[in-house]
Amino acid sequence: MFVPNECLCCHTTLKRGEKVLCLVCQSKLPRTRSNKPDNEAEHRMFGKMPFEHGTSFCYYRKDGEFANLVRRAKYHDMPWINFELAKLFAAELSTSGWPYDIDVIVPVPIHFVRKIIRGYNQSLPIAEALSKVWNIPVESNCLKKKTYTKSQVSRNAQERLSAVEGSFFIHNPECLAGKHVLLVDDVLTTGATLDACSQLLVSAGARVSFLTLGLSN
Repeated sequence: MFVPNECLCCHTTLKRGEKVLCLVCQSKLPRTRSNKPDNEAEHRMFGKMPFEHGTSFCYYRKDGEFANLVRRAKYHDMPWINFELAKLFAAELSTSGWPYDIDVIVPVPIHFVRKIIRGYNQSLPIAEALSKVWNIPVESNCLKKKTYTKSQVSRNAQERLSAVEGSFFIHNPECLAGKHVLLVDDVLTTGATLDACSQLLVSAGARVSFLTLGLSN
């Protein structure tokens, strides 16, 4: 992967050990401080989906630098941004009880047509970074998306929920039965996608926790 040697926010030259962002810009990230139980990310999903633990790294504000990083990772062929942000988040979470007893990390899937168009699933580098820091395997072949849906960006909560209803399925559910699954996505907005995926995972006999890089507000 090609990673530039300048900070993507302030464009200063990165020093040894710095990736994507310099230490100054890292300190300015709009962290949610959702690294402990009963946090804002969990409150967003209470009553919407079954989960044991949940967390989000930073607030996703449309005109903010963090949101710009996530958009570049998703739409501008820069998946390594999500990888490095997730590594940073995992290191911070490791001081707060995470990763608990999680057995496997599952990225929210995208439809194969979307993957062909984009070239990658933007959630997979997040899962791979968590796996590297926590030494927990990634399972990206069990949870699948069977319906191609248009971008969710301009849709309201009800439209998002309707769009994802019935869009996912589990291939070989026995691979997740009895396991504590960490469901991973890039941004938590209405929670419709996480809800749809978690319901399937629970029906397959899994316990579910969730993690996202962004928390829309």
